Amino acid sequence: MKEKNKKQRDALSLFFELTNNDLDSLVYLNLYRQKKPGEFSIFYLESSLVSEMGENFLFNLKILEKLKLFPLICLDESSFDYMKFFYKKLINLKDAFHISSVSVDVINKKKINSIFKSFEKERIPFYVHKDTEDWLQVVQEFSEKLQTEKLLYLTDSSYFQHKDSNLPISIINLQKEKMEILENTDISLFEKDLLNSFQLLLENEKANLKSISITSTFSMFKELFTVKGSGTLIKRGSAIKEILTSNELDTERLRALLEISFRKKIKENFINSKFFSILLEENYRGAGIIKETKLGIFLSKFAVDEVARGEGIGRDIWEKMREKFPKIFWRSKKENPITKWYMKESDGMFKSGKWIIFWIGISPNELPNIIDYVSNLEEDFET
Repeated sequence: MKEKNKKQRDALSLFFELTNNDLDSLVYLNLYRQKKPGEFSIFYLESSLVSEMGENFLFNLKILEKLKLFPLICLDESSFDYMKFFYKKLINLKDAFHISSVSVDVINKKKINSIFKSFEKERIPFYVHKDTEDWLQVVQEFSEKLQTEKLLYLTDSSYFQHKDSNLPISIINLQKEKMEILENTDISLFEKDLLNSFQLLLENEKANLKSISITSTFSMFKELFTVKGSGTLIKRGSAIKEILTSNELDTERLRALLEISFRKKIKENFINSKFFSILLEENYRGAGIIKETKLGIFLSKFAVDEVARGEGIGRDIWEKMREKFPKIFWRSKKENPITKWYMKESDGMFKSGKWIIFWIGISPNELPNIIDYVSNLEEDFET
C-alpha cells in the first residue's frame, strides 16, 4: 500500500511539473475524473508522430494511467507495427500488451463493448485501424458511440500558426474564423482539409464533441490540463444569448457562476438589482453583466468559470459585447488575474485607489465623471 501511494504521489509530482500550473491542473484533473468512461478523450496519432515522439507518448500514457485517466487511442496499422518493433523494450505483446506499468488492450474491430471493458479493467484501449481506413470515419463513429467530449489530435508538425511569429493560433472559432483561415494562402491544402474534417466532427449532432486540440506529445499535458493550453484549440463556437428581462434568467445559476469565478460570495442586492443586458453562455459558463448609468454603459461583471476560460468562451462573450456596446467602461482590482488582459483590450486605463478603471470608445472629456463615478461604487461581493 505504501509503495502504491508513493507511486501515485510521484505521478502527481511529475504531472504538476509537466503542466507547470498546479491550480489549473487540479481543476481539470478533477473534472476529467468525474466523466463517465469514454467521455474523457479520444487521442488520434498521426503516423509521423509515432516515429518521432513515440517513446515520449508512451511515457505520457503511463502518467495518465496512474492518474486514473483512460483515453481511447486511435492509430493506423503501420504506426502500430512501428511501435511494436522499435519500442519492444517498452512493449510486451501477449493477448494484450503492457507498456511498462501501463495496461493496454489492442482492439482491431469497432466493438464498443470491448472498449468499455478496457475502461472497467482500468486499461487503455488502442484501436488499430487499417491504413486504408479513413481516420475521420473512425473518430466520428467512436465519438458518437462513446459520447466523447474532446479529441486530441497528436502530431509532430506545426499547424495553424500566426504568420508573423510562427506560434500556434491558440483558439480557432469555426463560426467566425473558418473562412478567413481557408482564404489564407499561407496554410497548406492539408491544413484546409483538416479544418473541414474537424468541422464535420464538431457539427455532428449524434456526437457530443465539444472541442478538438492539435498539439504534440511534449505539450499535451499543458493543452489538456491548463487554461492557457499549448497548441491549437478548435471549437464550433459558443452559443451566447442576450438576456433582457429577469424572466429569462436563472438567478441561482448566475449566482453560482459569479461566486465560482470570483471565489467570493455575491451580495443579495446585486443579484436582485436591475440589469440592462446580460450576455450569457447558454450553459451559464460565462456572462457579461451590463448596467446602464447616467454616464453610459458599464460592464458590471465579466465572469467565466475556470474550465470555460480554456475553451475561449470569455473571448466569445467579449467579442459580442464589443459588437453591441462600442462605448463601455468597467473596473478591476489590481490583483485580479484578468487585469493584464484588460490592459490589452481597453483604449485606456486609470488607477484609482484599489481599482483600475478601463474604457473603450470613451472621449477624454467624459472620463473625469466616469472615473469619479466608478471609483465610488460599492463592492458587490462580501468582504
